[in-house]
Amino acid sequence: FDLTVISNVKPTSREVHARHRERGSLEVSAGKLCLNWPEDVYSLAHIALATPPQDSLYGNQPDTMDNPGLHLGMLAARGEYGILKISAADMLRMRWNPFYPYAEHRIMQFLSLPSQWQPPCTEFMGVLSRREQGQQSSYSPGR
Repeated sequence: FDLTVISNVKPTSREVHARHRERGSLEVSAGKLCLNWPEDVYSLAHIALATPPQDSLYGNQPDTMDNPGLHLGMLAARGEYGILKISAADMLRMRWNPFYPYAEHRIMQFLSLPSQWQPPCTEFMGVLSRREQGQQSSYSPGR
């Protein structure tokens, strides 16, 4: 299988890029996506991968027509310590994926189906050397 990892372009930047390795290859290429981490987000939980921001229960921009009640993606629990049966750590988990449109786009490409979303940009940054594959902030010019 191929592997694509979305990570920060630089450790100090909110901008992300895609690092891609094709099945059977040792080469890793990188491409800019012109996407950024939202300001109030620093990582994803595994449960967030399949959830779009517009999800009516878990998203941060829920469609209130689908679910006018509880929105777990925007939950900000405040109150007395020890009252809730759910731990504070579990309450802080990210439940939606800010890069969901990119993931859905790649799935649609894989299935050879049309995608409504187009990446803001896809600037090929080059093939990373073996040493650079372990570093987020550098890349080799493309071939």
